[in-house]
Amino acid sequence: MKVCFFEPGFYPEYGGQAIYLREHLIPALRERGVECWAMALERADRPALDEYNGIKIVRIPRPPAYLPTKYLRYAYAMIQLRKYILKYRNDFDIFYFADGGGTSPLAVKALSKLGVPILLESTLIGKDDALTYKKRQFGNWILSHIRMVDHIICISSAIKDIYLAEGFEKKQALHVPYGLSFSKYEAASILEREALLKSLHIDGAGPVVVFVGGINRR
Repeated sequence: MKVCFFEPGFYPEYGGQAIYLREHLIPALRERGVECWAMALERADRPALDEYNGIKIVRIPRPPAYLPTKYLRYAYAMIQLRKYILKYRNDFDIFYFADGGGTSPLAVKALSKLGVPILLESTLIGKDDALTYKKRQFGNWILSHIRMVDHIICISSAIKDIYLAEGFEKKQALHVPYGLSFSKYEAASILEREALLKSLHIDGAGPVVVFVGGINRR
């Protein structure tokens, strides 16, 4: 079994979703005998890696600087993604769009015609959920392609509810929360916990709630 992941910022310098793929999901799949590839957009300020920790990276050319608008750059990225997917089609069994469908419409259509199973991950309300796409320019066109995928991986039940409200079937929109590789982490000892709370000027007498995530304008 070979799975190809498309994540525009797969390279080590990127955080967020790329970290989850690089450090958790892909290693877990590889432990189970699944061969994993990655496709990523080239960046002028990033090293041109062909491999990361044994994961083959297919580099997709970035939009040229002379393209004047974001819509032309978007179209260029979609065309290049479709080109590379068709080029490597026979090298993988499943294609996984980890970018929430942002640059996937043309590629989804091509894969659908070829009969390649497609997974698409939706991670953020207000960024890559069905309702947000619907409100954007060409939103209905993008959604028409997203409806072609086999399964949408919704990392929260709220995202799943949005897809269901937009007419997607229950068997298509799946709620699959993120997982962690517990071998990478260990619980802090009592002394370590006390030292950490003290360094943060937190009184540890009561419950301590921690939120880990990004703060973005949405």
